[in-house]
Amino acid sequence: MFGGLVNTDCLTGAGRLIIDTYVVGDPTRIQAYLHPDSVSPHSRYSYLVRPAGQSYRAALTLKKEIDSERAQLARAGAHVHETGIRIATDGPRVMVFLSPDTRAAEALLRQRFGVATMTIVNSSGVVAQPENTPAKP
Repeated sequence: MFGGLVNTDCLTGAGRLIIDTYVVGDPTRIQAYLHPDSVSPHSRYSYLVRPAGQSYRAALTLKKEIDSERAQLARAGAHVHETGIRIATDGPRVMVFLSPDTRAAEALLRQRFGVATMTIVNSSGVVAQPENTPAKP
């Protein structure tokens, strides 16, 4: 199953832009399709097939689920301040920012949502800032 594409902003020796292609499960068919012999020699892109534990859509679903349960999680002691999705070498991962980041809060999140596709980060002192917003001096 197709997991997603990521533009790496890296170039091959031939000057092609490298695109990471994440595949959940058996990558054989996608590897054959994206093999250098299958891609036009005039293409600006070179594709690198990488295994992924989940698709971007699955990561987004998990992120939305965590976001929708913030109030319940806070009442239980897991104060989620922010969530996001980061593309790691093994595919998309949901980032969960906690403050305070306690063992009990982490255990609650791991028990409720699993650990395979989630990264928990201590956000004490970190303020999320929207993109294109200048930092305050």
